[in-house]
Amino acid sequence: GKDPMTILLIYPPFAMPDKPYISLPVLAAHLESLGIPVACWDANLAFFRKSLAPSVLAQRGWTEEKPPWDLFNEESLGNRDRLNLFGRYLEGINSPTETLCLTGNTGYLRYDPGISLFDSHTLVTAAGQPGSLTRDALESLIPGLLQENAPCLAGISVPFPDQILPALTLAALLK
Repeated sequence: GKDPMTILLIYPPFAMPDKPYISLPVLAAHLESLGIPVACWDANLAFFRKSLAPSVLAQRGWTEEKPPWDLFNEESLGNRDRLNLFGRYLEGINSPTETLCLTGNTGYLRYDPGISLFDSHTLVTAAGQPGSLTRDALESLIPGLLQENAPCLAGISVPFPDQILPALTLAALLK
């Protein structure tokens, strides 16, 4: 196992999976320079790899004649094709209450949790409920993550408002 003082740093969904935020690697490097063991987990990338897997999209009723592309492993896809397919595939993972979509052709992702991001009671209650996009995709990964890293502390970086509910959901799962 890891050092008993390991700190687990987590980047939550929902941001574009091709644009990891720089805060966690910089913080991890700083902590390691101080001799503090660190593990990082990109829960955002884990979410999209799991939710947009061709088998998952097919199970959710992908209706085009061709099976979905594997956006993360298909080498023949160019960046523009990946971005276009990514936007279309998001529709296949949305729920009746939560939606993910691209804003125009800017490459920015918007998450609508279907609740107010300005009501802490509502957010904390929603974070503990089953059936959210975050919980459904990542809940099964948490036990292995904790076993592999055995952290004494977990920190979740929340640089964007769209990541508040996913971060609180991850915190509830970690607890």
